[in-house]
Amino acid sequence: METYLLSHELCTPLVGVMLEVAYDIALANLRRYIREAIKEWIRIDIAKTYPVAGGISGAGVHYVSAYLSFPGLSIEKFPVDFVVKFSEKRTFDLEQQKYMKLSDEIKQYFINFTAITKQITDEFCMIMEHLKGFQTLELILYTTPMQVGLEDLMQKVVSVLGSVHKERVDSDRLQNVGKQANAFRLYLTDIANNIYKSLKKHGTILTHLYDQNLIVNGSRVSSLQESFAQVCENWKRFNPGAAMTMHGDCHARNIMVNPRTLDLKFIDIDKMDERGDYIYDFGELLADLETFGYILGTRRFSVVVKNKNNYDYSIEPPNTVKEACIFILNRMNDLNENDKRRLKLAKARYLLGLLPDLSSYDNERVVATYLEAVRIMNDLANSLR
Repeated sequence: METYLLSHELCTPLVGVMLEVAYDIALANLRRYIREAIKEWIRIDIAKTYPVAGGISGAGVHYVSAYLSFPGLSIEKFPVDFVVKFSEKRTFDLEQQKYMKLSDEIKQYFINFTAITKQITDEFCMIMEHLKGFQTLELILYTTPMQVGLEDLMQKVVSVLGSVHKERVDSDRLQNVGKQANAFRLYLTDIANNIYKSLKKHGTILTHLYDQNLIVNGSRVSSLQESFAQVCENWKRFNPGAAMTMHGDCHARNIMVNPRTLDLKFIDIDKMDERGDYIYDFGELLADLETFGYILGTRRFSVVVKNKNNYDYSIEPPNTVKEACIFILNRMNDLNENDKRRLKLAKARYLLGLLPDLSSYDNERVVATYLEAVRIMNDLANSLR
């Protein structure tokens, strides 16, 4: 057995390092104990909650008004307001990971989370920052009269989206994510899955329409099966260019705006894609405003069935929403033919993605959404012939 002795010169710095490590560990444990003690100490009494965002299948975002109190101390309750989101924990983890990847320049436009509470039933509750005084873009556009100038509002939306889309993948990761966004990966695979889910859920309504040519509003329209096959055969003709960051779920309930200051924040970024296509976001937002508002809002559509393959339908968004869509399109007037095709594809993808979540008890909404998607897909297929 050999024995080694450390000189004084080596021993002193080693002991110093060990003491620093021990101090860091002790401090970390102390902070954890303090946090746990605070959780047990502070009491939150919920006064009221009300929803501010959430689609037909997405997680709900709620304002919460509450009172804080400190048991055992003579401190009176005082009011607090905060915003929470309810969802699965893995969704929060994914959103947090994607938020951390954003550059400091555009993080200002996205919501970060400050804390996750304990599990409530099958969901977790996450406290969100910077949303007091904010409303969804949808609520602002559908409010009559609007409390903010429409042009200023939409300029802010388009400008911030432009800033997000300029976010390029850094050179170290570019080889891993690919230099080009793939239309098949971004659009067509998703569309195929949603068609399958839609036919499975709404088979009694949609199955006989899927492979039949239709007459829609007096015009002959190819079946969704035929149009989609045509698009799939020619998918390389509308591939986007360089990869860029896209939100991936850019509907009007995921855009939060403060009407007084026009500050803007995006929420629900678990579908964010750094190999994305900016047209994807704009197509989804336009389809949401042009078509989807009637599903959650008041009744602004009609469907007339003349026979099993002959339909008249109309969707009538309010004037404010129409003007918002015109503003977006005017800012996109330099689109080339490939961009225009992808814009149609993005709209059809979004509408077909809604169908599996629509109630089977509301046939008119299912049919109106399906017919609008078929019309858009038919126009796209015709542009490829």
